[in-house]
Amino acid sequence: MTTVAYNSRERMMAADSSAIDRGTHVVVATKMWRAGGGLIGMAGTILHFEPFVRWIMNTDGDDTDAYPRGDFDAIVVSPAGRISLYEGGGPDPIVWRGAPYVAIGSGGPLALVAMDAGADVRKAVRLAVARDTNSKPPVRVMRLK
Repeated sequence: MTTVAYNSRERMMAADSSAIDRGTHVVVATKMWRAGGGLIGMAGTILHFEPFVRWIMNTDGDDTDAYPRGDFDAIVVSPAGRISLYEGGGPDPIVWRGAPYVAIGSGGPLALVAMDAGADVRKAVRLAVARDTNSKPPVRVMRLK
């Protein structure tokens, strides 16, 4: 699947770059976008990424009738730093109020443990990539402006 993580202390998101098809790494994929001053990071089926990103950019997540359902999870960070988690099954986000960091994808739990141990978000995703067979380098980073 993938590894995408965001750390609010750093105001930074990091993601691996792998796209897997039936267990084979097939392409280097984009998994993070800038949207209206915020950030979007996605894990899941890449065919569902573009419709979700367009939905966020065009409706700011307000038009629930136009929500593009699919096999994905997303981290959406507002320009103010509010973290929302989306699942492909529905348009109602979970507003994250837990730890100051969050991660999704098959390597997400590994990245969370790394951040629990003090790693910055870039290092956390690199460590997850080293152990998660569905996450591959390069690790890319975006900072919330």
